[in-house]
Amino acid sequence: MKFLTLLFLLLYSCAFAQEKAPLYFKVYSLGTISKPLAFGPVDKSTELEFSKRKRSKFYQTPKGKKIVFYEKGAPTNDEGKLNIVGSATIPNTVKEPLLVFVPLEKKEDQPQKYDIVTVDDNPKNFSPGKSNFINLTKNKVALVVGKKDPKTIHIKPKNCQTYSLSKNHQGNLPFKLFINENKKANLAMNSYLFPSHTTRNIYFIWPKNTPHKNGNLVKLELLGQNEAQMKQDRLNLKNMQVQ
Repeated sequence: MKFLTLLFLLLYSCAFAQEKAPLYFKVYSLGTISKPLAFGPVDKSTELEFSKRKRSKFYQTPKGKKIVFYEKGAPTNDEGKLNIVGSATIPNTVKEPLLVFVPLEKKEDQPQKYDIVTVDDNPKNFSPGKSNFINLTKNKVALVVGKKDPKTIHIKPKNCQTYSLSKNHQGNLPFKLFINENKKANLAMNSYLFPSHTTRNIYFIWPKNTPHKNGNLVKLELLGQNEAQMKQDRLNLKNMQVQ
């Protein structure tokens, strides 16, 4: 009986500690953030810092809670309620979230709002030599990667698929991107990628507001990270965890 009691207390303390453990996350923005954003209690808010083509530093928040974001300069509306411009609930399976802010169409007399996409940025699973393709369009897309023995990758909206370089790959990588509209596959982009065995890349596929008649139908934005940057990330995270 004493053993069972001790076991119960041990399990309870572990669960309690896990619940209290902080969550560390980074942010990235597609497009310009028009006004400073923040999260946390308004009187103790933490302002986000976005860098062009780079992941942000790590931020800390209680694990298991929904993260809401608001404009730093106007956190509440006329009724005194929090003026939420975006939110994210992190699944337990995501160990190192990267929150991607995708601007939505702005409505008149309302703050700019964002769709926030959660990417698992854990280097144990997403290592150098891998490329993650994230479909931010409203349609299914297909990537045909490579010239010899091309590989076709199908990606549903708001989903991610990974492509891994072969060990002997060198140089650029031709690809074609097709977008499925009205049950028809339309060529949306025909270009080259420049992956490397020493970097990991995220490619965001998102629609153009005004696609040119004879040009690309989508935009492809690259967020890369080399081994030195990854090593610095590990050091920064370790320093935060021991504070």
